Amino acid sequence: MAAEIVKSQVNLGQRKELYYFRDQQGLEVDFLFPNGRGGLWMVESKATRTVVPAMAGQLLALRKSVGGRTPVRLTVVHRGSATAPSSTALTPGVEALDERRFVAALGGPRPPRGLRKKPAGG
Repeated sequence: MAAEIVKSQVNLGQRKELYYFRDQQGLEVDFLFPNGRGGLWMVESKATRTVVPAMAGQLLALRKSVGGRTPVRLTVVHRGSATAPSSTALTPGVEALDERRFVAALGGPRPPRGLRKKPAGG
């Protein structure tokens, strides 16, 4: 995830800014970086295909500690699943994105159609 975030920043002509954050109370977030719109993007990365609302707890607590001065986007990134329903709503104010959707949400350039990987045999 870190490489994808930095790669998108470079491709968009932005400064490379990527942080891990932990406060004195033990609240932490895996990735914290400017979202390009004057706010922050907090991302929690999970190595699971199934997300549950409890995974948003630390993100919500950290947003509360930032206060209302700065717009904050909260995201839990997880492994994609071919069988699980595709939903981005985890809990109010927190989205869940699989790896593929997260990379797309970063807004970096997409490869031209002719350069995309084609399935075998097709």
